[in-house]
Amino acid sequence: MIYVKSKQQKTKELEFLHSFKDTDFFESYTSDLKYNYTFIEEPYTGFGYPDLVLLTWDKKIENIWKSERNDLTRNDIKIVQHLYNCNEPKSIENISVELGFTKAQVEKIIKNLFNAEFIDNKNDCWRLKELTDLFYLKEIITVEAKLKNWRNALSQAWNNECFSSEVFTLFPDNIINKNLLESYSKTDIGVIAFNNEYEVVKRSKKKDLPVTINGWLFNELVGRMLWQEN
Repeated sequence: MIYVKSKQQKTKELEFLHSFKDTDFFESYTSDLKYNYTFIEEPYTGFGYPDLVLLTWDKKIENIWKSERNDLTRNDIKIVQHLYNCNEPKSIENISVELGFTKAQVEKIIKNLFNAEFIDNKNDCWRLKELTDLFYLKEIITVEAKLKNWRNALSQAWNNECFSSEVFTLFPDNIINKNLLESYSKTDIGVIAFNNEYEVVKRSKKKDLPVTINGWLFNELVGRMLWQEN
């Protein structure tokens, strides 16, 4: 699942990121009263450690979360993502062939997902329930901050696109140059210049969620966090 560090090493880049976080940049994502939000720093996603992730989610998750979802594994969620991508009912045999799981593995996972009220059966095939009853995240916004090396930031930001609705890179304003802008112009990644104030030099392209399995994993992370709090 998603691993979140308990502590971060204090660096100048972290201070830079925290200063930006204190601006009003995120207000447009957090002002809708229908949604709640949390910031996570350097979660491990399987694609690296994005510096900052903002998750916003529908508050109804707190009332309809099923405790059985707390025990789902990454393999369980792989089948969830597969059923979502296929957008049609699948038999256990189909899932086994298409994902390379044994029939016994798929049978166990199907049982887990059924108990967690993720899926239902139609003519001996399995399909996801309505997405709005399963997936609660409205936004996954990632920010990659660098004081100097914008090429490394670009590489990590590409990885962040695998699960985010929007991706940004954050730099001191004196780092923004022609080479940087030309490189980023070919991507969907946003660029933000920041000193005492910020400027969105290039907007990000917004994507619908969930993009990949990691979107589901962040979704499950939020549900489990809220379950523990209650």
